[in-house]
Amino acid sequence: MSIIAGSVDFAHCISNSTPYLTHPFRHVFDKFKHDYYREWNDSSVTLSYWHRIISPESISDTQPINTHELVLLADLRLDNRAELLNQLNGVNPPSPDSDLVLAAYKKWGKDCVNHMLGGFAIAIWNKETETLFCARDQVGNKPLYYADIKDSSGHTFIFCTSPTGILKHPKATREIDPEGVFNILMGSVCNEETATLFSGIKRLAAGFCLQANKKGTELWRYWEPEPGNPVRFTNENDYVEGFNEKLEQAVKACINTELPVSSFLSGGLDSSTVSCMANKLLHRSDKRLITSSFVLPEYEAGIDERKYIDDILQENDFEHFYITR
Repeated sequence: MSIIAGSVDFAHCISNSTPYLTHPFRHVFDKFKHDYYREWNDSSVTLSYWHRIISPESISDTQPINTHELVLLADLRLDNRAELLNQLNGVNPPSPDSDLVLAAYKKWGKDCVNHMLGGFAIAIWNKETETLFCARDQVGNKPLYYADIKDSSGHTFIFCTSPTGILKHPKATREIDPEGVFNILMGSVCNEETATLFSGIKRLAAGFCLQANKKGTELWRYWEPEPGNPVRFTNENDYVEGFNEKLEQAVKACINTELPVSSFLSGGLDSSTVSCMANKLLHRSDKRLITSSFVLPEYEAGIDERKYIDDILQENDFEHFYITR
């Protein structure tokens, strides 16, 4: 993945104001392997981007994308590129996903998220209205954290793919949030999507957008799962073909990369199905899937999922690694 980070001091978002020294993110993620670093600044805003080339289209990505009115940052993988290209006139097919998001925002505004499928965390700064728009994909594939720090002069909004970037900001606090720790440890019970370990730092929940300006910050949910219409076929083979078609479409979108592809293989139905389909698709390009499994030590074998994992391995030529203590 790539990393995005930014800060906006809304107290200094005034035309022709005295330049305000914004927080430099440049060296925060020096140890993160990336292909390039770029940033965009004005008197009160810093937007930073650490890029990793993953897909063929991402080779030409040049974020932050700076236009007359907008500046865009995004860590993303769009799964419905073909559909978007048909809807967005003037965008060339080889364009990176970030160009598609910018064109979608120009056409649909905040509703652009309802037209996008895949994993994405996006931030768009409007220089004319001095407004920041952020969004996270429907199921939370890509992370996005933020802190809205208020003082007597106004508020400073900070966001990042990781809490690490926010904690490096001089206005952020490292104070541990006991309730956040509890919610994370009891996540399966509390289902607290916004909790973090730190006071004042929140995670933008999956399927949510936010907008920040001088007046404050507004959050809203743009997507939540709804019951679908039942699918009815005349025979069982049609169900199998329909499922395989959807599965292949979903997995194919996730392996659009020049890099080696890896998956976690637990021995359960979900990971086994996805891994087998991914390996099948990779074979078309003379590639092979790398898989890994967490198992117990040999002397405790028999009480983990190794048996089911081995059954899958016997039928596939994965490059497999067992991980144990």
